[in-house]
Amino acid sequence: MSIALFVSVLLNLIVAGLVLYFKESIKAVVDYRKKKALADYQMDLEELAARRRKAQLVAELFSRRFNKPDEVYEFEKLNWELALVLPKDLVCLITTKLVEKNDKFSAMEVLVAIRERLGIKDGLEAQNIAYTKLGESRTKPPENNARDVT
Repeated sequence: MSIALFVSVLLNLIVAGLVLYFKESIKAVVDYRKKKALADYQMDLEELAARRRKAQLVAELFSRRFNKPDEVYEFEKLNWELALVLPKDLVCLITTKLVEKNDKFSAMEVLVAIRERLGIKDGLEAQNIAYTKLGESRTKPPENNARDVT
């Protein structure tokens, strides 16, 4: 009977050891996956922040180009900053549409191209972006075409 007890205790110890081993292995795998998921999420956040910074520069450039045309220094500074971070095709597109054509609709086409390059592909088109036409006053009240029926 002592051999049966010894074998039983030995088997219980082996099972307990295996349970502990698998428990620790599963915990290590779960910890690794959590750390990897957190690192991936952090990288995604950093990429998103970088995209937002680039987008802010683009918006600032466009705004200065059409709303403060006498501030050439600021416009060129922003344009050159963007030339350091944007891909060649977008820099060339900015030069062609924003500087050479010098109309807001062409600028809206560039905005759409930049959105798509930043990963926002939702079908937005240039004509869907609101802007004031050159020479229009931004404070001009809307015309009221309603008739007085009193």
